[in-house]
Amino acid sequence: MENPLVSVNNHKIESRTMSPTAYWIKSNHQMIDVGGQTHIFHIIENPSLFGLTKDDVETSYIKHHEELYTEGKARVELIKRATQSGWIRVRKYNEYWSIQFDLYEKRKAVILYFVKWTVSKKKSMSKYDPLVLVGFDDNYCESIEAMKFLRKK
Repeated sequence: MENPLVSVNNHKIESRTMSPTAYWIKSNHQMIDVGGQTHIFHIIENPSLFGLTKDDVETSYIKHHEELYTEGKARVELIKRATQSGWIRVRKYNEYWSIQFDLYEKRKAVILYFVKWTVSKKKSMSKYDPLVLVGFDDNYCESIEAMKFLRKK
């Protein structure tokens, strides 16, 4: 289970319940439905897909004195590294959608495509749902309604 209080770039975001609605997205055509699994589970099970090696994963967990698959500092480090390989982490919480990436300007087209698809085709996101967008490398942080995000240029 993910931590109930997520801290990214000194922004504290409360998340009360983990939803089975979660994705890894990399491009308009590359998407992994995480489902009821954790994001870190997918990194550990297929590190090369995320630009990592099995040794990278094990080294991170050893460095942080954590057991494999636990959700602590190693998880955060590995998710950040996956985003640097172009992956975007998405999870729907009760109150909002969390969208995490490396650099906003570099990933905004894919995020826009994903939000459009999720609102209009998949219909799992309402145009009124809040999005919390967080960039690990550029400190981008924005909370915005899906409809307003879709209208941004």
